[in-house]
Amino acid sequence: MENYNNFTPEDFDLDLLLNFRNKILIESSNFSTIKQICNETLKFSRMCAIVAEPGYGKSIALEHFVGENKNIHYMAVKKTMSTKDFYNKILEAAGWSNRYRSSSLYSIIESIGYYLAQSSGKHLIIIDEAGKLNHKQRLCLHDLRDAVKNNTGIILAGPKYFQNEILAQKKNDIEGIPELLRRIDMFIELQPPTTIEKRELFKLNGFRNQSLINSVLKNCVHLGDVYNVVENFAILALRMQDNVE
Repeated sequence: MENYNNFTPEDFDLDLLLNFRNKILIESSNFSTIKQICNETLKFSRMCAIVAEPGYGKSIALEHFVGENKNIHYMAVKKTMSTKDFYNKILEAAGWSNRYRSSSLYSIIESIGYYLAQSSGKHLIIIDEAGKLNHKQRLCLHDLRDAVKNNTGIILAGPKYFQNEILAQKKNDIEGIPELLRRIDMFIELQPPTTIEKRELFKLNGFRNQSLINSVLKNCVHLGDVYNVVENFAILALRMQDNVE
């Protein structure tokens, strides 16, 4: 681990560094893009997809948007979810529970639409980790969109391959995919974080030494790498404190 064996406390603001578990969010270009797209999707009840490589700050920005706004229903897809599990989770994220777990998939999706239609104001469903959706779950997004379109927008967020797979399925004329794509108003691809943004994130996490920042930046492709480096140095700081005590 480059530089990790040469920990110098004077290189850091230790109060900031040791707060590493509370991930700091910088208002990067990707953060601004996500905020704008979520606001517009909410306001106009659209269906949009945000695609980005892991570590670009997508999920943390989405979670921030959830915390700052009302009527935002967030869920992250798990690989082990069945199709019913997935749509029941959306129902629960919107504030209701399916007491009858044996309900048909059709009934679950219709229930999501019914409950949201009875709620005042605009709503937004955010489906994160959409790359984990299996084919059936993707196909049913068509029905979900139709069920909620009057007052609810949908954000699909996933890696670039999520978009590539759907486009490839459309090219191969896979059943249901052209209809789904017609309902997705746009794909927004996030750009790699800039060096300036990564440098700023290091500073906000207590890094003072510019030479150290320049050195660790060489191995940081995205913001996720920066958070990992911060955590590594924070653990070294905690180890140093334990040895002193």
